[in-house]
Amino acid sequence: MVLSLLFAVGAALSVQDTPPPAAVSEDDLLFTAANVDRTEDGLIVAEGDVRASAEGRFIRADRVIYDPELGLVTAEGNVVVTDETGQMYFADKAELTSDLANGIAEMFEAELAPNGTLAAATVVRRDDGTNTLRKATFTLCQVCETGLRKDRPVWQLKARRVIQDEDAKVLRFRNAFIEVLGIPTVWVPYAQLPDPSVDRATGFLPPDYRNSTRRGNEFEVPFYVAISDYQDFTFSPRYYDILGLMFKGEYRRNTYNSAAVVQAGIINPTNDLSEEAGSPDPIRWHWFSRYTRDLPADWTFEADIDGVSDRGYLLTYDIEPRGELRDRISILRPDRLDSNVSFRRKTDRSFTDVSNYVFQTLRFNEDQEFVGQALPRLRHEQYFQVPGGEVTLGGSFLSLFREDGVDSMRGSAHARYRSSYTTKSGHRFEGFAELRGDTYHYQNADQGIQVCNVQDGFFETCRLGLPRDGLEEDFSFQRFLPTVGAEWSFPLARLGENTSLIITPRVQAVAAPDRSFRDDVFNEDSQFFQFDTVTLFDYNKSAGLDLWEDGRRVNVGVETAATVGNWLTVDTLVGTQFRSEATDAFEPNTGIGEVQSDFVGAVDVRLFNNLAFDNRFRIDDDTGSFRRLESSVGGRLGRLSGGLNYLRIEDDNFETNGILDEFLIVNAALKVTRHISIAAVQAQNLDSGDSTNTEVALRLANRCSALSIRYRFDDSNVEGFEQDREIFIRFDILGFN
Repeated sequence: MVLSLLFAVGAALSVQDTPPPAAVSEDDLLFTAANVDRTEDGLIVAEGDVRASAEGRFIRADRVIYDPELGLVTAEGNVVVTDETGQMYFADKAELTSDLANGIAEMFEAELAPNGTLAAATVVRRDDGTNTLRKATFTLCQVCETGLRKDRPVWQLKARRVIQDEDAKVLRFRNAFIEVLGIPTVWVPYAQLPDPSVDRATGFLPPDYRNSTRRGNEFEVPFYVAISDYQDFTFSPRYYDILGLMFKGEYRRNTYNSAAVVQAGIINPTNDLSEEAGSPDPIRWHWFSRYTRDLPADWTFEADIDGVSDRGYLLTYDIEPRGELRDRISILRPDRLDSNVSFRRKTDRSFTDVSNYVFQTLRFNEDQEFVGQALPRLRHEQYFQVPGGEVTLGGSFLSLFREDGVDSMRGSAHARYRSSYTTKSGHRFEGFAELRGDTYHYQNADQGIQVCNVQDGFFETCRLGLPRDGLEEDFSFQRFLPTVGAEWSFPLARLGENTSLIITPRVQAVAAPDRSFRDDVFNEDSQFFQFDTVTLFDYNKSAGLDLWEDGRRVNVGVETAATVGNWLTVDTLVGTQFRSEATDAFEPNTGIGEVQSDFVGAVDVRLFNNLAFDNRFRIDDDTGSFRRLESSVGGRLGRLSGGLNYLRIEDDNFETNGILDEFLIVNAALKVTRHISIAAVQAQNLDSGDSTNTEVALRLANRCSALSIRYRFDDSNVEGFEQDREIFIRFDILGFN
């Protein structure tokens, strides 16, 4: 028969005569057990699945002895203590105060969320919130109870004395050994680790080791500082045995209305890798940063500042932005850095942008003095709902300054109207019109721009393609650019029980004056135009304002969307453009500008959610050959996953150091076992037959640790830099939050 008794701390109560009360004060100790008895000397003995509670703390044991006079609780056999936070402690025997807050335990063990295990021969719990453990062990690994690894986790810390500070959320080890698979490997007089449940704590992060044929041995030991709940700093010096010691770090701050990231480094080099390293100064450095802040009245402030000491710096020291700053590096132009300071305001009915942009070239064949700086760039648009559609009124101003070369100022104003209507039968009609006016003023126009100054002796030939044949030094020009157009589309659907097919023809007709203004305007903001399915139905396909698509033309295309059950989807788009007459607005190799343009298309296939095929292409309308082909395939089969990316460009004129006509990247990853994974990436220049990049990685990981080993071969053919072969090794301790 289970008896429930209430014992007031310090009071002697009769078990037989006192029934359980309806309410319990905070100072009361409540027992429930199979049997409860009182000895002749006043001790209360409870046996058989004993449970007791006091002040929000609980204890469970096979046997509990309570001394009311001393206020001492002695628990024996399968002891489990739960404190007010829900943390559970296990022991063979424990002696606790009557409030179950402090005491001593033998053969102690605690599970520290999420994966920590702390054990000791004895532990003493004190009023200051600390536990003092003797002959203690700590690990984040799984502790096996049987087999060859019984009581020998992958790694564990053993110490004569450990202090667990629950308020500071740290574990302090004294006279400790680090054991690997039960073998003592390293002795440390003192060590401090954060509680595994802590999100962030100051301390060392896993070190990195690299060996490079270009840079020699590299060591990096990061130290993390948790400044506050919303900011931190990581100091990560990197030592190069050939190049010297670089001091670098990262500062992060995130509040309710602002965010900041700064990554910076500085080095006094002891050696240079190449005579082409950019004539470096005695002190070399890098700075990558981003700051955003929400301002009143829907305004936001943003400052992105990126810079390096010289154009060979990043390649020399293998430095790049990390984390959230990495995404800001452009894929097509990785060898230029841009900095900007902007004020922006965006509402449901307007958009305003006040910005300044500064660019730094890292290309060895470019002159920084010919790089344009946008100081400033102003834009504003206002949106109005009118009967039948929407009107947009806006304008912009851009000033481009160069130390050498042309300086320009451009002002632009526009008014746009757009309206759409869908009939009951599904025909969709859209009408649009735009009135735009631009005014330009140029100074030093006869000096040209960057593209004309990359080679000695090339300027005289290049200047013939400049406005006014590159003969006029200063001039101004204005233009008026009206455009009107309409678009029609009609989806045709056939739906089955498990299949569907939708075919949508789409036709867009556009009319504008037959003049491209190439002879009067420098194309500054649309030099990297690409004709594809993304721009097919843009009535002005220019990425900016300088390039103007003139003339009368019709853009036509057909979209399809097919599904079979839930295992196959196929989406396609194929289209082209027809013009009343050819235009010289676009370069010949873009595939557009003739009476009929090249054909552009896209094919996307998904199979069983395990295979994805994406293809973008441009086909010459005369020869039927691929002028541009981009294909990617990715899939997963069991533990194996992989992908393939293929790029073929005919007559490519991107301003790159090495023009790639055919490029192939293959990647694969295999999860060999639950703890072993391998991966590989191969990049091949099919035009030259050279491998430009090869990476092979091995990762060994379990619940508590991970070892990563990576080999990389880099043959990017940058002038003045040799091929690089690198081995990277990193060991991570897992299990902390």
